[in-house]
Amino acid sequence: MHNRTPRTNRFLLAALVTGFIAVAAPAWAGQVINEDIKLLASDAVVYENVGVSIAIDNGVVAVGAHIHDHNGTDSGSAYLFDASTGVQIAELLPSDAEADDRFGVSIAMDNGIVAVGAWLDDDNGVDSGSAYLFDASTGAQIAKLLPLDGTAGDEFGVSIAIDNGVVAVGAWEDDGNNANSGSAYLFDASTGVQIAKLLASDGTSGDRFGSSIAIDNGVVAVGAYHDDDINNGFESGSAYVFDIGSIGACCAGGECWTVSERQCREFGCPRDPEWVCDADVDGDGQVNPVDSGVVQSNFGNTSDQALCNYDMDCDGQINPVDAGIVQSLFGTCEEPRDACP
Repeated sequence: MHNRTPRTNRFLLAALVTGFIAVAAPAWAGQVINEDIKLLASDAVVYENVGVSIAIDNGVVAVGAHIHDHNGTDSGSAYLFDASTGVQIAELLPSDAEADDRFGVSIAMDNGIVAVGAWLDDDNGVDSGSAYLFDASTGAQIAKLLPLDGTAGDEFGVSIAIDNGVVAVGAWEDDGNNANSGSAYLFDASTGVQIAKLLASDGTSGDRFGSSIAIDNGVVAVGAYHDDDINNGFESGSAYVFDIGSIGACCAGGECWTVSERQCREFGCPRDPEWVCDADVDGDGQVNPVDSGVVQSNFGNTSDQALCNYDMDCDGQINPVDAGIVQSLFGTCEEPRDACP
C-alpha cells in the first residue's frame, strides 16, 4: 500500500477537475460540427422568418415561415426539402389562406403527413387559430383542423405534433380553465375529426397550457410554461402527461366481452392479436386512437395478414374508410364483426 502526501493528493484532485487525466473526457468533447446542407426557400425575401418551426421524418424536412406574404401580409407558408440533397420538394399553402394567419408557426411530420399550425387564423373568430394536414409526397392539403368549441383569441395551432395517426394541437390562450389557461386537442389524422380535448386538472388563468406539445406511442405531453404551481411559485411552469389510451373502453354494461378467435377470408387466417372488442386491432381490450393509427400505418398493404386484420369493410383494400370505421367505434366494445365473405 502506498501512502500519498497531501501535496500529491492535491495534484490528483486538480487533474481530475480540469480533465488533465485523459480518461476524464471523451476524445470528441467540445468538437464543433458544421452543417452538411443549408436549406433556403426558393421564394424567400426579407422578414419571412423561414425556419421559425421545423420537423423531419423519413428523409424529408418540413420548415415553417409564418410571416411569408404569399397570400397576403404575414399569411405564412411552409416548405418541404429532401434531407439528403437539400432540394426543395414543395411549398405548402392552405387553400383558404389570408393575411395575418401566421400559417407555419408550428409544424410536425409523421408517416407521410405534415401538420401545420396557423395560430392567428380567424375561422372561429379573430385569432382563433387553425391547423392543416398535407400529404408529404404530393404537397396536397388533406384536411383543415378546427376545434369544436373554438373562439376568438384561442390561438389554436401555436403548437402541434403528430404520431401514429393522431394529431395533437395546442391552444394556449383558450379559456377552458379561466382566461388564457390553455387547452389542447386531439384529431384523427385520416379524417380530421376531433377525438378529445385535453385540460389540466389544476389549470387556472394565465397558465398557457398548450404552449408546447408532443406525442409518442399513445402518450401526449403538454407544456404550461406560465403555470404558478403552488410548490414552485409564480410562472415556474409545468408539463402534463396524458395516456390517450384511456379514451377507449373495453367493457359494456359492466361486463367485458369474451370472444373466440376470429377467422377471416377464405384461407382462414387467425386475427393477430385477438380482438376483445370490434375494431380493437391491437388486441389491448380498448378501441381508441392507437387502433386507428395501426390501420393507417397499413394503408395500401395487400398482404393476407394485413387484410385479415385491418380491412374493416371487406372491400379488399386498407384505406381511410377502414380507419374511419375504427374511429367511429372509439369508446365502445361491441362484438367483433364476422369474417369477410
